[in-house]
Amino acid sequence: MGIRVRIFHPGDPLGTGSGGIETFIRGIVRWAPDDIDISVVGVSTDNASRPAERWTVCDVGRRTFRFFPVLAQQPGLRPALPHALPLALRYSSMPLSSRRSAMATPERAPATTGSREEAHGAGI
Repeated sequence: MGIRVRIFHPGDPLGTGSGGIETFIRGIVRWAPDDIDISVVGVSTDNASRPAERWTVCDVGRRTFRFFPVLAQQPGLRPALPHALPLALRYSSMPLSSRRSAMATPERAPATTGSREEAHGAGI
């Protein structure tokens, strides 16, 4: 099986943010050994490609990982509140089924890179 790692961060791992934390998370995803299954719970800056409250398969470099955005925000706009507060408030006010979906163990991402597919429902 391998090790499962879930990262909670109030940002988009595929967004344009170039801060230290975003770069660090992309590095973890990109360079983690193949036996480590990584999933990220955060905020989407592209609601069309990474819709809120749905697991989406994403690519960073040679790695594929699952991303569950709790909410979507406009890219490039600086929010009045820090990203962590809306993330926490939205997560705590989500229906229980959606919170279970965010906490459920997603299936291991496909070994091939370059694919983008969505997975729906709890327990994925």
